[in-house]
Amino acid sequence: DVAQHRRVKGRGDWASSGGLDDVESALPETLDLSGRTDVSSTAIRILLDAQPKTSILKLDGCLGLGDDSMDIINSVLGVHVTELSLVGCTQLKGDALMLNFHKKFPCLHTLNVRGCQIENKDKALMIVSRTICGLPRIEIRS
Repeated sequence: DVAQHRRVKGRGDWASSGGLDDVESALPETLDLSGRTDVSSTAIRILLDAQPKTSILKLDGCLGLGDDSMDIINSVLGVHVTELSLVGCTQLKGDALMLNFHKKFPCLHTLNVRGCQIENKDKALMIVSRTICGLPRIEIRS
């Protein structure tokens, strides 16, 4: 069932109980769907629509995602995403990630594509395109 996923807001519930609601709201929201092989592009849209302020997205091993997944993530979260992990998503190719990558995810600073089918030249193009556009640095883990 796709509805079973981990959602983490900040570091825990201590902030709201201590009257620090502003601190809690400023912390990043994480959606971790790692290992969910049943998550499709359609399901990711539904899940992201329910959590539009997600800034850290972990999709490690989500083999059901299609090439359109990056467009879906962009359309729902685009400017919010700061970290994206796609470890082991072997079905995703460089083309799916590369097309207008610097425009889709302008705030992204960490991309983990370890185990994906992305060539080094595509990774280099991601870095160069962000630099040319004056976007923040990006760390690509592979």
